[in-house]
Amino acid sequence: MKQLKNYSCSDEQHFKCENSALCHLCDGVRLYKNTQEERAEKLRQRELNKKAEKNAAFRTHKHEKKEGMAFEKAVAKKWNAGYKESKDVDSLFKQSNKKTKIQKPRIQIDEPKKSSEADSKTDACIPSVSFGSLGKKVIPKQPVVDAKRQINSGAMWYSKGDIKTEHYLFECKERGTINARGEKTISVPKSWLTKQEQEAFQENRPYWALPFRYKNDESIYIIKSFDQEIEMYQELRSLREEVDRLKINGKD
Repeated sequence: MKQLKNYSCSDEQHFKCENSALCHLCDGVRLYKNTQEERAEKLRQRELNKKAEKNAAFRTHKHEKKEGMAFEKAVAKKWNAGYKESKDVDSLFKQSNKKTKIQKPRIQIDEPKKSSEADSKTDACIPSVSFGSLGKKVIPKQPVVDAKRQINSGAMWYSKGDIKTEHYLFECKERGTINARGEKTISVPKSWLTKQEQEAFQENRPYWALPFRYKNDESIYIIKSFDQEIEMYQELRSLREEVDRLKINGKD
């Protein structure tokens, strides 16, 4: 008498499956598992990805990614280096979250001076004591960090842009294109600008900009909205006029 099979797949697939004990729960596909076939499929997919990357019209190599990260670090470093704090961080009355170092009082004892005069012998034998700063709190200067690089260069949905400051969102671009006359050039698609404006709104930043530079060149340039530049210039003029007015009133 022929025995009825209790599985929905073929005999060949049934004997290769590693979950053959769960045939009564499987429809022939859902619980099928074979480790060797999975490993071979991963290797095949990896080779296909390599071929697709090799034949792609636009390729991003690993060294290009590293160069992009280096440019982002250079932009953030230069921005933070030019940022000046308005408050005096050396004030003894300023509260700090970090631990402060308290210097111990210094006692300096001077050796007695040799003198031939008899009247000065008594004074020379008495050591002079000078006290340094007693209980003075020394607050070390910390570098100002206003520009910070985003996680994974803005690839995450919750962290857009390459660099974020208190008011700005930066998208860094580094290009090495050379035209027919041998001049370095860079093309700026409008999609870059509209995307950056939207991402700045998402990150709750009022200003956005695109710092860029040419490869093998240390100069950094910037692309930004003309309306924002007008707004900042008007604010700068009003602040300078206010400073001049205060200087004139101070002289009077």
